[in-house]
Parts: sequence; C-alpha cells; structure tokens
Amino acid sequence: MQGYIYILHLDSKLSHARHYVGWAKNPLARIAHHKNGSGARFTQVCNEQGIGYTPSLIVAGDRTEERRIKNTHNVKRYCPHCMGENVRDTLGENLLHEFYPNECSENDIRITDNL
Repeated sequence: MQGYIYILHLDSKLSHARHYVGWAKNPLARIAHHKNGSGARFTQVCNEQGIGYTPSLIVAGDRTEERRIKNTHNVKRYCPHCMGENVRDTLGENLLHEFYPNECSENDIRITDNL
C-alpha cells in the first residue's frame, strides 16, 4: 500500500534514540496525532518527558521501505537535520505551518518523492 514514510527528529535523545520513523497515508495528520499524545508509545514518552520533535523528512514509500529504514539502525543518514543539509519543503512552503505555525520554518522539512 502506497503512503508516506516520515522521520521525526528529536530535540534530545530518548534513551539511545534520536529519531522516530513512521508510515502513514496522511503523514501530517499522523504527526498531529503524535503531538497530541494519541500516536505511538515512543512519541507519548517523548511528550511525557518534554522531549520535542519535528518532522525532518516525508517521502513517498510503503511499509516495506519503512521497515528497511528502521532495520538499518542508522536513521540519521536519512535525516536532513543530522546530515547538515539546508532542507526545504519542495511541495509547498506553508504545508506544515497549518499544523505547527510556531514550530516549523521553511527550512525545517524536506518532502520529496524518493530518498
């Protein structure tokens, strides 16, 4: 099933993890669920501990590709924030602003069709 793989970049580590990788048909709605505490247990713990996170990459893909990225145990190589890239939203600069008007600048996320 086609959808989108997304990477959330944590402001600080949670145990050993610095990223969350997820898949959704509507990633912005799913990320909103994470923010309001109804998402994955991982992001619920981040919320409870006050660890912030921001979307750093949204890419078209299926669950098999999501699993491949998770299984690398090296998600930072896919994260534009960690790779020091000047990231841009290539689908529309205001895409995330409706969900995170105070948290996302035009350089905070890269949305692309492939990794």
